[in-house]
Amino acid sequence: MQYLIKTLTFIIPSLGMIAGLSAASTIILFLVSLLSHLKNKLTFPMKNIKLELIFIFWCVLSCFWSPNPIASLLMCLQVIPVIFLGLIVKKNINKLTFQEIRIESPLIWTLFVAISLFFIEYFSSGLISLTFRKIFQASSTKSFQLYDLDRGCALFSLVAWIVIGIFVSRKRYFLSYILYIFTLYMLSMSDSLATFLAFAVSGLIIIISKLVTLKFIKFVSFCLILGSLLMPIIAYKIEPRFIADNYSQYIPDSAKHRLFIWRFVSNKIIEKPIFGSGFGSSKIISSNNDQMIEYKGYHWSPLPLHPHNNIMQIFLETGLIGLLLFLALAYKFLKQIEFAILDKKEFNFGLIAFACFINYYIIGMISFNIWQLWWVCTGIWSSIIIQCLRSKPL
Repeated sequence: MQYLIKTLTFIIPSLGMIAGLSAASTIILFLVSLLSHLKNKLTFPMKNIKLELIFIFWCVLSCFWSPNPIASLLMCLQVIPVIFLGLIVKKNINKLTFQEIRIESPLIWTLFVAISLFFIEYFSSGLISLTFRKIFQASSTKSFQLYDLDRGCALFSLVAWIVIGIFVSRKRYFLSYILYIFTLYMLSMSDSLATFLAFAVSGLIIIISKLVTLKFIKFVSFCLILGSLLMPIIAYKIEPRFIADNYSQYIPDSAKHRLFIWRFVSNKIIEKPIFGSGFGSSKIISSNNDQMIEYKGYHWSPLPLHPHNNIMQIFLETGLIGLLLFLALAYKFLKQIEFAILDKKEFNFGLIAFACFINYYIIGMISFNIWQLWWVCTGIWSSIIIQCLRSKPL
């Protein structure tokens, strides 16, 4: 079982770089492996996860007033069990001993393999992806696009922070600095602007935090929660065409499209502000909407499957009640990180956990469906990996 856990630790980021959706299956297998390894030590500390359970209950309940309750419930049944599995593993992971799980080396090696795979795909125009499709999907006519690596880059950015944490804990400060700069450079080459921005911002925050420590972290946490609360108001007030026309030289087309999406979603939120439209209803609203945005030759959907913003999606689907519960959870996690930073033994762990949280949160504010299984699994896996390293000599 230990060998399987180490193997999966290596496989998840490497395979994820070229097939980001694979993280859903590989991470679930990783969680099941850990659960099996912990089977004789498992406890279910329900008191410690009351807030999580209330949020989950509200999400499930919201399915019943969705435009398509069955579709919403089916989506819920995919996501909720995985969240439960992650919660159980995370709350029991500290029962493993250092001898039982050594994942530092697999994490370091898989990072370099993932880097190699990125550059092979980048310079060969998707040689590995296209070869795989030719062998296993002969009928597929899809060509390689650089954005095919967006999911892999998002996963990679979180793994990079964890490995930076390992280097810092081993006092390999130069290596950690080089890895950060190289990762930033690699992400700048990718098509994933959201990941590049998230990694750059989280890095800047960590550098300042090293100098100012807890006061600055509290300030960032406050801004994160306040900014999240203000996001729907800002989305409602913005004028997408004015911003796109007057600042077009600074804003990529994908960002312009998001402005229109957020404005559309903000108007939908107003229709059902307290209870929301139901879990997973973004996709349903999208499929029932045949409007198109015409802008300088572009034909954009006002809601392409999801809002591309975790706050807007939570508010749209679960209403103000769901949003407040979600932000309460975010605040709870941030407080746990603050407590870790206050402990000298946990200082490095706390900062890396903070970097990963900010990185993940910012990406979610710009990209991806918050309920997409691979993305949910990525967040759970990163959290558990940091927890595994937390009390171990690295």
